[in-house]
Order: sequence, then C-alpha cells, then structure tokens
Amino acid sequence: MQFDEVTDIAWDHAGHFLVTDGDLNGLNNRLLTLNAQGQVLAHWGAPGDQPGSGPKEFNLPHALQVDACNRIWVADALNHRVQLIGSDGTYYGSIRSFNDLGVYTLDLISDPVNPLQAILFVGASPTTGGGTGQISLFRVPMNCSANPLPSIDNLQPFTHFEVPVPTSTSTTLLHSIAVDPKTWDVYLAVLGGALPPQKWVAHWPQ
Repeated sequence: MQFDEVTDIAWDHAGHFLVTDGDLNGLNNRLLTLNAQGQVLAHWGAPGDQPGSGPKEFNLPHALQVDACNRIWVADALNHRVQLIGSDGTYYGSIRSFNDLGVYTLDLISDPVNPLQAILFVGASPTTGGGTGQISLFRVPMNCSANPLPSIDNLQPFTHFEVPVPTSTSTTLLHSIAVDPKTWDVYLAVLGGALPPQKWVAHWPQ
C-alpha cells in the first residue's frame, strides 16, 4: 500500500487501522481501513481516488474520529462538510452548515447530560488562510441500539464561536482541535509559520 499525503489515523472497535490519505496537492482523496498485516479491508473515495463530492467521496479528507457506535466521522475539508460512515460502509449522511469554510478538524466528546448523544466540535476556516474561522458544536445521536441509526443530514449547530485566524508567512488554517471532556475547553493548533497553539475556555450560563 502506497500512501501519499496522510492527514489522520484512527482505530475502529475491531482494532482495524483507519487512514485518511489526501492532503493538499496530494495524489489521493480516500479513506482506508487496514488490518494489522496492512491488508486493505475497505476503501472509500471517488474513482481513481480523485476529488469527488458524492457520498463517501472526498476532496481533501482531513480528520477522523470513531464514535461509540463504531461509525467514522470524516472532516471533508474542501467539500465543506463532515461525513459519517459506518465501519461496514453504511452512509449516514453529512453536515453541510459551514458555507464556504474548509472543514479541517473535529473532536467528539460524551454528553454529560444525555448518554444517548455526544457533542461534536467542528473547526472550519477560510481555505485561503487567515480571516475568521469558526468552531461549531452539534448534538449528535449516539443510541447505538437504534435500528436504523439516524442520518445526520439535518443536523444544525446548537452554538458556535468565531476564531480570528492569525496571518503568517504561509497559509494559516485551524488545523487540529482537542476538547477537554470535563471542562469543554478547546485547544487549537493553527497551521502556518511558527504560530502557537490556542486555548479557548468555556463559559457556562448560570
């Protein structure tokens, strides 16, 4: 297996290895599942691994998360969406509420109030670099016994906040996110030059 521009890795519940292969100017735009011996078990992408915009097709797949239901969340950067795919290939739709922002990063934490849902944090920023990015929060269904599991096509954020993206000598983007599951504080890595990471502290009503 020859990779080109790997952007993220994750593991599913069976211990299989997931890879998004397709950064900017790369040869591939695909999501792969491999076993411990490196054999490809599943391969999702447009024909020839070219950029595509249909279900389970990608234009710069950038970040991965596997949830409690063994579904795969993919930040599909230049399609301006998040896709949700079952480990068996079932397509659960996409979130498309980011306008023309590139969706480069996401994180998923448990909902402390409702165990049958989780909180999805999605970071998006202008694809040209700089400007104003956005962190959007979604309540996503996590009732793994539901049959069928619901689509995410109609999900809208319950809140969001804007993040000024600093300028640098190179293109700057909100490139990676990590969320403290207890405090919901948000940590951001910004791509471009020698820019420091950012911490955004959650402030709760009452």
